[in-house]
Amino acid sequence: MLWQPRGNLSRIRNTLFIAALVGVGFSTCAEAAPDGAAPAQPANQPAQLVADSKNKESGFDSAIRARADEYVQSFTKGDAKALAALWTPDGVFIDQSGREYAGRDQIESLFKDYFQNYFQKNKARGISLNISSIKSLGEKAAIEKGTSSVKDESGKVLSSAPYTVVHVNNNGVWEMASVVEHDSGPVASVPQNSPLDDLRWLSGEWTAQGSGGDASLSAKWMADRRFLIARFIVKDKSGEQHEDLQVIGVDPRRGAVISWLFDSEGGSGRAFWSKGAKGWVVDTMRFSPEGRRMRSRNVLEQSDTDSFTWRSTNRDVDGAKIPDSDAITVKRINVN
Repeated sequence: MLWQPRGNLSRIRNTLFIAALVGVGFSTCAEAAPDGAAPAQPANQPAQLVADSKNKESGFDSAIRARADEYVQSFTKGDAKALAALWTPDGVFIDQSGREYAGRDQIESLFKDYFQNYFQKNKARGISLNISSIKSLGEKAAIEKGTSSVKDESGKVLSSAPYTVVHVNNNGVWEMASVVEHDSGPVASVPQNSPLDDLRWLSGEWTAQGSGGDASLSAKWMADRRFLIARFIVKDKSGEQHEDLQVIGVDPRRGAVISWLFDSEGGSGRAFWSKGAKGWVVDTMRFSPEGRRMRSRNVLEQSDTDSFTWRSTNRDVDGAKIPDSDAITVKRINVN
């Protein structure tokens, strides 16, 4: 997973310690980039919702609730395009059957079909959202849980579903990175046989050192152990510090581990995890605030209960290959 370039693309870092610790600068990537290649432009963003800087906790809560109000209004109007704009450009929606719709175009098409068929056929009037909780994951992300209900003109509930939303704050704009509708049946407080069980050992406090600086990782469970939240801080030799976030969960459709990435510069991305013979393979794609695409395949191998190694391979920036990283040894300092 690639860390985000900081300030004028002067430096590129790797999620979970790599580049900042081994001293890999963005100049390496720039030299590898095709001549004349221009950074991709970020997708158009919807109108901003700026959190109250004097009260960040109430600010993020009110901003997300305002987004929920926008969702309800756009849904009631049957405005598929406005609804899709509430997601990040590469955001996903997973319905109760486990079907995934990735990106704003697919999500917009889904809503267009819904409004033209089910909505009109059943004389639906609109939707209501009963938000049960909004939990901050730092300044860059939050998890919302609640129940959505579609009603007809008489107020009768036509359909209802619990949902979970992962929100990301992109330069003051709260967008939905992932929306998952759950089956409306009883939900166990602790999921049974979850793919995340194989990552239980990652929960805790960790540290690592490299030629480029020091790093720490804190991984904790949230939302009834349905998400593993990883916060990582890298401090380079100059004393500059960067704090980023990763939300690790499960794709209900595939039953596989996925994660959402949010860095302190405003970049974001998504990763797909698979378990190999020696450890975990994590295929990642993320975008910088400037719109540059970064891909990598990262390998996490557990050495023992209190240490693991992490290395990054198959890396490129906008298609230009960059060297693999050295392996970094990460050591446990505490168990959560």
